[in-house]
Amino acid sequence: MPFLVKLIKSMNLNKSHIGAAQPLITQNILKEIDINVPNYEKQVKISTILRKIDEKIELNNQINKNLLEIGLLLVNKYFAKERNRISLKNVIKFTKGKKPKSITNVKQKDYEKYLTIACLNNKELNYADVDKMITADKHILMVMDGASSGDIYYSHYGVVGSTLARIDIITKSFNKEYIYFCLKKYSELIKSKNTGSAIPHTDKVFVNSLEIPEIDIEEQQSFISLLSKIEENKKENHILEQLQNTILPKLMKGQIKLEKIEI
Repeated sequence: MPFLVKLIKSMNLNKSHIGAAQPLITQNILKEIDINVPNYEKQVKISTILRKIDEKIELNNQINKNLLEIGLLLVNKYFAKERNRISLKNVIKFTKGKKPKSITNVKQKDYEKYLTIACLNNKELNYADVDKMITADKHILMVMDGASSGDIYYSHYGVVGSTLARIDIITKSFNKEYIYFCLKKYSELIKSKNTGSAIPHTDKVFVNSLEIPEIDIEEQQSFISLLSKIEENKKENHILEQLQNTILPKLMKGQIKLEKIEI
């Protein structure tokens, strides 16, 4: 990402928004913002530092892609074998999320991360009042409404948005990590069976009818390791993205000495 784009991204422009229903930033507002641009030599060094962070984020993304493929290959191996199968209706339960009474972009008491599709894709971060809401904590989530219906996610603690459903495992014979990869395998098939023309919806009855191989709980342990590593990399990427947004202004202001950073 070009130096100036990263610089603007790191700036807090929330107070520059206009409009209540749909906040936006106009070209005139951007033209009035003063940016203290360092000399070219400093720009190059700062860009090099930021690029190293970008490279680590991209490496983690590639590792996660590989780990997901490994998990799917492993699942496919079990599907290819002659094993007893069980319908998902006997394994999982859907709990639909709800629309919160109140949402804010600042963490408040009794508010937790608001789990929406945008949030799960690291595109926005808001918080919702947990009172009488459906929460998830290391749960599988499935998109139930909209263009992304059928998409599968895994999330840590937060308030489940109204377009999502929390998936609970209702038997001790299966762990959620194995079910996560089974649902990932079925994801495109699930999407192909979405109902509704104007607004697609996941067909819960169809999902419940899908069958998965019955494997020993010990055989499912490898899926725990795979998903754990994926989540660890996602967490590290989130920290790295936050670091980018905080380190750049400090580098620009000279609060962090460039000459003391080894690249």
